[in-house]
Amino acid sequence: MSRPFRIYYNIVFGGFGGLAAYLVAGTLPDLTQNNFVWELLIGLLAGAGIGGALGAVDGALGKRWAPMLLGIARGAAIGAIGGVVGLAIGEGLFLLTQGGFVGRAIGWGLLGAIVGTSEGIATRAPRKISYGVVGGALGGIVGGALFEGLTQFALNNTADSLQAQNLAAGIGLVLVGACIGSLIALVEIVFVNAYFKVMRGKQEGKDFNLVKSPMTIGRTDGNDIPLYDNEVEPRGAAVVHLIGNAVQIESKNGRAVLLGRSREQQSKPIDGRETLEDGDRVQLGKTVLLLRKRGKR
Repeated sequence: MSRPFRIYYNIVFGGFGGLAAYLVAGTLPDLTQNNFVWELLIGLLAGAGIGGALGAVDGALGKRWAPMLLGIARGAAIGAIGGVVGLAIGEGLFLLTQGGFVGRAIGWGLLGAIVGTSEGIATRAPRKISYGVVGGALGGIVGGALFEGLTQFALNNTADSLQAQNLAAGIGLVLVGACIGSLIALVEIVFVNAYFKVMRGKQEGKDFNLVKSPMTIGRTDGNDIPLYDNEVEPRGAAVVHLIGNAVQIESKNGRAVLLGRSREQQSKPIDGRETLEDGDRVQLGKTVLLLRKRGKR
């Protein structure tokens, strides 16, 4: 999907994950007499729900069910850990500061930071992990502050405080998920140095951020850049290398073709390594990739 749409879908899926956590929490026995246990449980459910939902985004939109299910499982597991750790620390800070926004915001920020590591851990991409930590933490802090604000408003300004608190919790969890999802995507978009945009092919309009080196290109989901094109080799059709700010593509036997920028400039098969500049187009099978670099878009 394109970069703006990545933010949109992360908002939708993250919010849905928060809503799912709220609905599951509503089916559980009343544990409000033990606030600490309740916070841990909410953290576990919220982390699992938001993490699992965000992990499903790529697979669901590409209708690739195996990657979607794997993403849900991976995101939910890492998110559950983040939720328990984050909310435990947050509740401790909340008690130490005798209430207020700081402890809760920090707790949700920790949850978001750990949720944000999921995709980077799966792809073994340190840059993606760092983008996820920063974006998830910022999203958790913003969402957590909104959550706490809604809770305090419900407590202080409504006659039926319990019912109002339940409603505020539901809205708050949706906002937390939406904030975490959107800021994970936004931070990566802002700071990533280069990406490929699919200009022609089945995935036209989709972007692939270049977040580690090397990155393999091929037809199957096991590649870092999977191109669902029957004319592309299953694995290792090409390999992308990041060397400083330079982007190089490696191809053997001319499987990748560097397209000319004009009628005068001839296209040429890539056999070995080729350094790409912003605006260069590479064709593999029927798919055409356009390289975009930060600061030159």
